[in-house]
Amino acid sequence: MHQLYSIIGEVEKTHSRLGNAIAFAIICVKARMCLLLVAPAGCGKSVITNNVAASYPSYPGAEL
Repeated sequence: MHQLYSIIGEVEKTHSRLGNAIAFAIICVKARMCLLLVAPAGCGKSVITNNVAASYPSYPGAEL
């Protein structure tokens, strides 16, 4: 099983329906691609960016 599946499962335990979005954000960071998160308030944009920044603290611009 790919490591992303375990990340999706862990995130789904605390933040329902955000697992796939966080996995996609991690793929974008690893590929050094840009991801623009556009969604209404309360959809979890901050949760996604905070988790990605915590996973990649050495990535430029990850300081929160």
